[in-house]
Amino acid sequence: MWYHDRFHTPFDLPNPKELDEDDRVSYKTSSDLRKFHFPAWASAFIAMVLLILSCITCVCAVRKCSRRRRKTQRSSNMRKSMVSLCDTTSLGHTHRGRVQLDVEDVDAGLMPMNGQEEYSNEEEEEETKKESSLGKLQYSIEYDFHTSKVSYGELAKQTIVLSVFDFDRFSHHTFIGEVRLPIASLDLGSTVEEWQEIQPGIEDMSDVLGDLCFSLRYIPTAGKLFIVILEGKNLKNLDKQGISDPYVKLQLVQNRRKLKKKKTTVKMNTLNPYFNETFSFDIPFDQIQNTQIIFSIYDANKVKKNEAIGSVVVGCNASANGIRHWSDMLANPRRPVVQWHALEN
Repeated sequence: MWYHDRFHTPFDLPNPKELDEDDRVSYKTSSDLRKFHFPAWASAFIAMVLLILSCITCVCAVRKCSRRRRKTQRSSNMRKSMVSLCDTTSLGHTHRGRVQLDVEDVDAGLMPMNGQEEYSNEEEEEETKKESSLGKLQYSIEYDFHTSKVSYGELAKQTIVLSVFDFDRFSHHTFIGEVRLPIASLDLGSTVEEWQEIQPGIEDMSDVLGDLCFSLRYIPTAGKLFIVILEGKNLKNLDKQGISDPYVKLQLVQNRRKLKKKKTTVKMNTLNPYFNETFSFDIPFDQIQNTQIIFSIYDANKVKKNEAIGSVVVGCNASANGIRHWSDMLANPRRPVVQWHALEN
């Protein structure tokens, strides 16, 4: 709608030629606006975008205000929990020590962590104790005053050492720990049966002579015993001027009589000899339970007599390890059974 004082009615459109310069510009602008028609969907979209932006602005403002309130509340709580020097001087006497804070006045994030740290340290110590524990050993000791050839006075000065090892058929036994029992602290008037913690100790290497690995295979129908000397390991050096020259000597014993002897070749200048040599003995099946095989390792010397490093016995009347190897051989006929053995004097 155009309105001007020169015309009789406001709805009459003026002639652009009759207008001056200012009216002509305003007329052109209004005519351009009338030509441009804005769609209804665009207006709705713009209104929706403006509404969403206003909502986001309101939410951000509310969150910012709430954060400010929390900060002010925390600072007020801290001021409540703090004790000023002016307040303490009004008490008359100053007492040094720890201040017990009220749980209701202290924020959860400001509580002292000393108690929790001590509790966690105790838990860590218990866990380390469990991890470092080597287990327990049950033992029974009984002393016979009538038949014992050693007097109690001599025994009271001694200490019983119970060493615990991890048995390994194919390698050296691993030392786990030990239990030391001073005899003077034991009541030998009655049977002593207790559990003791296994303590870490140092393995006594002075009596360690080395290890020998060999296999046993017995054929009952043929009455043949096959022995393969495989290798030795960590042999004790008896040669002061150099390294030992070891070899293995085998002896067949039946009913306490030495029947046959055999030996390996000499391995020069080594404490870990590798042999891989096979030997056989004729042993009837009815004599297998009365048979022993003695394995002895010697240090070969050209000038003086050969020195014995150590020996191993398998078969009847042998040690626990020797009997186990012999029993495994009989339980598995025609099959080679390999095992490591610690040398003994």
